[in-house]
Amino acid sequence: MTEAELMVELMVYTKRTWGTRVFVDGRVDEYTDEEVRFEDGQFKTRPVPLEWRPLAHLTAVELAALKQQIRDGGYFDLPEEVKPDRPIMDGTTTTWKVVVDGTRHEVTTKGMEPPVLASLRTTLQKLTAEALRRSNQP
Repeated sequence: MTEAELMVELMVYTKRTWGTRVFVDGRVDEYTDEEVRFEDGQFKTRPVPLEWRPLAHLTAVELAALKQQIRDGGYFDLPEEVKPDRPIMDGTTTTWKVVVDGTRHEVTTKGMEPPVLASLRTTLQKLTAEALRRSNQP
């Protein structure tokens, strides 16, 4: 992976580390130690080695919506590090890396997620869920 190919990377460090990457070609990968399958009408998981795996593919329209959320949502106005007012024990750390329109910005949060990132995460989850739904249609 080259930096030029990456559009968004979200890494979450908590009791369990996981992540999501979106590339400029629409590819979405996930960093996980679980494999999820839909079998006999139910979701089933099994442990697998922690690594990046292909997950879904966003359309050009979905990529444009994600870029618009990043541009208009205030992501590039965030500081490089967002910390809580007081120390949090066992808190979650997230790292966002974004490259849009030639601008690269990384934001790390400790124990809290500002509204800009909560909204961006929701958008990313919705777009990924829609791509997954499409890929699972007969």
